[in-house]
Amino acid sequence: MKTFKVGQLNLDKRNQSERYDALESVLRDSNVDFLTFQEAMNTGELTNVFQDAGYPHVEFSGFIDNKGDLSHVGVASKSPLFRPSTEHMDGVIAVGTKVEDVTVYILSAHFAWGPDNLLRRTLQAEFVNQQAELFTRSESAIVVFGGDLNADEDTRPIRFLSGSEVSLDQKTSTFWTDSWKAAGTKDNWVTTSHSTNSRGRNTAFHANVFYPGLIPDRRIDYLMSYGWNYGKIGSPVSFGYLVDPALEISDHNGIYADFLLEV
Repeated sequence: MKTFKVGQLNLDKRNQSERYDALESVLRDSNVDFLTFQEAMNTGELTNVFQDAGYPHVEFSGFIDNKGDLSHVGVASKSPLFRPSTEHMDGVIAVGTKVEDVTVYILSAHFAWGPDNLLRRTLQAEFVNQQAELFTRSESAIVVFGGDLNADEDTRPIRFLSGSEVSLDQKTSTFWTDSWKAAGTKDNWVTTSHSTNSRGRNTAFHANVFYPGLIPDRRIDYLMSYGWNYGKIGSPVSFGYLVDPALEISDHNGIYADFLLEV
């Protein structure tokens, strides 16, 4: 069985440079082939961090987030990347690569934050799905999607991606294989916790939350592959945390998944 490993991490924009050494160490130890990431601030400095960690190929996409800050999503890779000719949407980046002889497309996204942005998150989910359809229309390829989606699994963006909801125009449905549902456990479902993660509490304080411990633990970071892939090429076969959450490299718990490359 041949697999490739993808990690997902929101880098946490606050005091990011103070955690460069920790990020480099985590990436070296994780041995992921690709990392999808969000909230990248200084792209030049981060490129050096990724390269020092063994990821010489990095692509970024900048946008103004709904808090008015310049932010970047991106993908870091051990293998060369190319940017497919696709439409653009803020908060989403798509890259392609070859893993052995298999074409793999990787999307990284940061969906709009806030309870008043459900529509925006749903539109972003539909855009990601449209890109995957384009990538697989003319060739056999694996499409992997990682991101901080700011959405619980029972909300419309995730329900759409999981096949439980149709598109906003009621004309399209889809299915993505959720790596946690395929290979996760009851011990690694949380990606944000404000009661145990001090960086998470600081994020909550900045959002005027006076008692962060009352915010429920949530799973809002995802790694998925396009299609009903259980047991097929692209199937997630393992899932876990990039690093022990107690190390607090971010206000999110980084995750990884291994995807089946060859049966």
